[in-house]
Amino acid sequence: MKINHCLLTLLLLTPENLSLASWKELIIWNVGQGLWVTLVTEQACHHMDMGGEKNVIKDVLKVCKNKAHTLSLSHGDWDHLNFVKINKNKLPKLCLLHPPQSSSDKIKKIVSSSGLSLCVKANHRNSVKPFQAFYPFFATPNENAKSLLFYTKKWLNPGDSEKAQERLWADKIPLQYIEILILGHHGSKTSTSNYLLKHLKNLRIALSSSRKSKYGHPHETVQHRLKKKKVPLIRTEIWGHIKIRF
Repeated sequence: MKINHCLLTLLLLTPENLSLASWKELIIWNVGQGLWVTLVTEQACHHMDMGGEKNVIKDVLKVCKNKAHTLSLSHGDWDHLNFVKINKNKLPKLCLLHPPQSSSDKIKKIVSSSGLSLCVKANHRNSVKPFQAFYPFFATPNENAKSLLFYTKKWLNPGDSEKAQERLWADKIPLQYIEILILGHHGSKTSTSNYLLKHLKNLRIALSSSRKSKYGHPHETVQHRLKKKKVPLIRTEIWGHIKIRF
């Protein structure tokens, strides 16, 4: 499997963030089919999920080597957490900011065996949460349906949340301000519904961490929905790591 190691850097400039000192970076790492997103601040790298087909820890360390680290896991699917244990000792003082809301004994064992402490319990200096997390509290054995959503006023990362869950949470968080969407479930046709897109009134760009050549993601249906809304789609499979400064 060949994975592109190019880097695409985008600048989203608005009047409130023209100062260089106020910039943050949101990086969607090119892990193939999977998800690893990092919010980079001056003091820390806040990782959301850490899985996929290729471990890009060397590229991550080029950006995050001298920073503190937190990890938030959206849910228990393997392609969202399979690099946690192997990378734990390479990321200084890595702690768990948001554990997955999984009832699976297997997933609990994976998280437990990684040796991660909760950030608050570890008295982590970056335990103040850099983004919001929302859990739709949907009772189901389906791991995708248990996905935590991570978001700020600028971006939304819905994990593998699908259309049924989108209807549960779309009215409960301030989606009208969101400019950046990381496609749910890697761009599967079971996510990124028209219902969700109607709530994203200020959406400027959509991002996909997937491999269409093997898995068919992002699905043509999702691409059509975005095109109809005139939202450009950028894929890690084509561009490599995607870095957005804002």
